[in-house]
Amino acid sequence: MWRAKGILDFELLVMGRVGAYRRFARGDMGRRIHPQLRRALGLTALFAVLALIVSACGGEGGGAGKASPVADETTSAEQGSTAEKTGKESDRTGKEADRIGADSSSKPSKAVLAEIDEKGGPEQYMKYLALQEVDPFWAQQFARWADSQQYTGGEGGLPYAKAEAVIVKDEPVETGGCGVVDEKRGTTHCQLDATIYFSLKEMEEGAEDYGPFFLAYAVAHEWGHHVQGQLGYISEGFNNASSNARAIENHADCLAGVWARSYYQRGHLDRRAILEGINIAYGIGDKQPNDARNWGTPEERVRWFLTGYTSGDLYGCSGALR
Repeated sequence: MWRAKGILDFELLVMGRVGAYRRFARGDMGRRIHPQLRRALGLTALFAVLALIVSACGGEGGGAGKASPVADETTSAEQGSTAEKTGKESDRTGKEADRIGADSSSKPSKAVLAEIDEKGGPEQYMKYLALQEVDPFWAQQFARWADSQQYTGGEGGLPYAKAEAVIVKDEPVETGGCGVVDEKRGTTHCQLDATIYFSLKEMEEGAEDYGPFFLAYAVAHEWGHHVQGQLGYISEGFNNASSNARAIENHADCLAGVWARSYYQRGHLDRRAILEGINIAYGIGDKQPNDARNWGTPEERVRWFLTGYTSGDLYGCSGALR
């Protein structure tokens, strides 16, 4: 379940899909960091989180990231250097955090909105991300892991099977082994047919609540489940009621962060998108986890999304599975 009612402070308007898209495109909703998240992290910790965003996003300026091959070729040594640099710049933490927070106070991500417009709307944007950005990104990572002997995959690279994306609208869709998906069931990852079924209504409502980056976050998170299946972390019979659902959901958030870092560094995202990502992670977390459902607390979901984003590497996400 992606959406969490009452997370952001805004007036709920009932409108059609076109109206909803226009509304989040205009920036009518609040984009501030959620007050409950501020209290949970504490002021000092929140400044530290925002400082990490500053460092990962490239320091000064509020625009989208610059195109750079570093995004896809970061080594562990380079990551260590980045962490050291972040520590040296700690004196600027408070100032930078205040500036980023103010910069994102009431407007959605301009970079994401521009790309949604360019692709022709939310549905086309999600298909583009899924099949031309996120899936190829992970296929490339699998090949690199094998080439660098981080994993044993042979000369042909670590095997990676392409996933598919289906947008579910008004009519229910029969999956290849996971039952029927409709708007009521919502977005579903089906391991049996390597397909992710996105509820368009759910995605548009999420974008209205949290900002346009919700569309990209959802695609990246669900593709994280596909990656988990490829690596053997989840079985074909896995479901969200499984005992390890908390670890799996946190890990998928972390993988979403890994991809988001690359997408930022290739010039497609701005800081506001990452701040929207923090709000999304917090909003979809379980406020009262119990034996029947535990998909990770809001604080855990934020932590692991940012872990993936700041590390940019699968290894950095391994702790989520413990």
